[in-house]
Amino acid sequence: MQPSMLAHGGKDAPRNSLSSSSSSSSFKTASSSTSLGDAVGRMGMLLETEALQTLFQDVEPTNEPVVPKQPGVLQIQYSKAFDYVMGLYRTMSAKFSGLGSPSSARWFLLTAFVLYQCNGHYTGWKDRRDIVLESARLLNSTRENFLVEWGTKKEDCAGNDASLENLMPLVENWLPAEAELKGPTGSFSDWRAVRWELNAVKCFNLNNHKNFQVWHHRKELLLEALARTDSPSRTSDLASLGLFDQYLMEHHDIHFRDIDERSLCNEVLSIDHKNYHVWLHRSWFVHAFYFLVQPPSWTALLNSYAASTGQREKSTAPLRQFVVQEKWEEYCLETNIPPCGLKDELGYTALLIRDDNLNNSAWCHRFYLFEHDLIGVLLQTSSQHPPSDVDKALRELCLDEMHYALQWCVYEPCNESSFVHARGVANVHQSAALRLYLSRDATGAYHNCLSDKGPISSMEPLPSHYMCLRKKVPWDVFLATFSLMQQQLCVLRENVAPRAEELRSRASVTDNATVRMLHSCRSQFLLDNVYQVYAALYHGLFGLLEQLWCCYFTEAERRRVNEVLPPEKYAEGAEAAVGVIKTQPLEDCVRFFLEHEVQAMEVARRLVVEDSIRSKYWKNEIKIVMHRDYI
Repeated sequence: MQPSMLAHGGKDAPRNSLSSSSSSSSFKTASSSTSLGDAVGRMGMLLETEALQTLFQDVEPTNEPVVPKQPGVLQIQYSKAFDYVMGLYRTMSAKFSGLGSPSSARWFLLTAFVLYQCNGHYTGWKDRRDIVLESARLLNSTRENFLVEWGTKKEDCAGNDASLENLMPLVENWLPAEAELKGPTGSFSDWRAVRWELNAVKCFNLNNHKNFQVWHHRKELLLEALARTDSPSRTSDLASLGLFDQYLMEHHDIHFRDIDERSLCNEVLSIDHKNYHVWLHRSWFVHAFYFLVQPPSWTALLNSYAASTGQREKSTAPLRQFVVQEKWEEYCLETNIPPCGLKDELGYTALLIRDDNLNNSAWCHRFYLFEHDLIGVLLQTSSQHPPSDVDKALRELCLDEMHYALQWCVYEPCNESSFVHARGVANVHQSAALRLYLSRDATGAYHNCLSDKGPISSMEPLPSHYMCLRKKVPWDVFLATFSLMQQQLCVLRENVAPRAEELRSRASVTDNATVRMLHSCRSQFLLDNVYQVYAALYHGLFGLLEQLWCCYFTEAERRRVNEVLPPEKYAEGAEAAVGVIKTQPLEDCVRFFLEHEVQAMEVARRLVVEDSIRSKYWKNEIKIVMHRDYI
């Protein structure tokens, strides 16, 4: 199973250079491209300072305030276009800026010109948003209102029909028509206003997608529209995509697809796979409209597993075994959960990971969906179902997801993202299984632990109900919660490590043909990271040790561990430590801990050499394990 050549994201589209004077022919070209939905053409209209001069003949720009010159401070040399636009903004904002202020079509148009010149202008975005979200101000800023304004000032500005004709493409693209803002009853519609603005400023997102403000603006618009949705019906309307789409059609005459931010996010992520702002916006959006990440119901999930019981129980092993898929790219898009909103979002991450399995952003988004929206929600809603069914379903879900990540580990053994994901899923299962067991306590003392978030080992401070678990949980039950992690460690040793070593041996060959072939699908950085499988082994072992030491052991077990294998014993080497463990009569939990501690020490020592850049880190890890400094 060899990886295909990786596709790299494209660069940002170059921004058009500013010009203080543009020809009418270029203006018409921009107009025609905008009519075809071209974002560059739509923004090109905002280059037209001649249009601004026509619009604001009666307005005198205000110069930037002069401050006393200070030594060493360089004065910024703004372009003429920037100075002119910002000068108009300073003049007009005195009257029109702020909530409750009057508005006009010219002021609304000016905000677009300001944002083109400085797309990170927070106040400019706020001024624009204040207009869109206030019905009276937006209705006073429509195309129809612009024509009224133009007619009243026509003589003062020496206007004529020709100048109006030249302005109309700008007006049609950057001002709404009244009909676009009104719902089926003829009254102002917040959702229609937001839809219009989202479409209008989309060109900013496509051309400046690394800018925080362009995404914040969209989020604030949608948040306000959601807040204004009728409270009594909001919960029921947002219960499913179909119900919310029906609500939008009945009350606002639009569809959900008209405000669905995922399409824009998809478009930008196809250009820039790891854009932080876009991933943040997408994650917020799918959780704001939570039917987009709604997990399957317990009924659907249990029925799905019941239908596949025969197939899954063919193996006599208690845990379904991992099998390497040699043609993994053909199967990696499959998601083994019943149809639901979350299945679609997980499928999207699988698509991006298939296109670029080094895309850590897609891996992070997928893990949050899995942990928070699938396992977390199912865990909190499991009380009405038989414990055995819940245990099996959660284990199968986690096993499927861990196997998904491990297939990518085999496919690309130098990719840290897939190793971290696999380990994270195993930790999620361990925490969920332990919480389920504790929640069934007859006294009800631990029932609330189902609402705890995240892996137990990451909780600071560690809640008391996760301490000294040896008094509450039998050893075989506690060990079973680590079944996925134990299988993962086995797969890393038996399947992934040989792949990594094979790659290492190929990378050591110096003939030009082999080097060219390797570099056609892997960077030198990846080739230098074949130790990732051993780092993953260590971190998996460390997680086992940390949980045992901090959560399961009492002081008696900790003392016994230190008596049998004091830290200084490791100076004699691994063989001496193993010999001591074999000859001592030990409880199962203590023996398990010491055997895995020796393994962790050996892997960490290996990494001091192989991961030489982080040798200090691995030496510190050796110190932590040797002295059992887990708390």
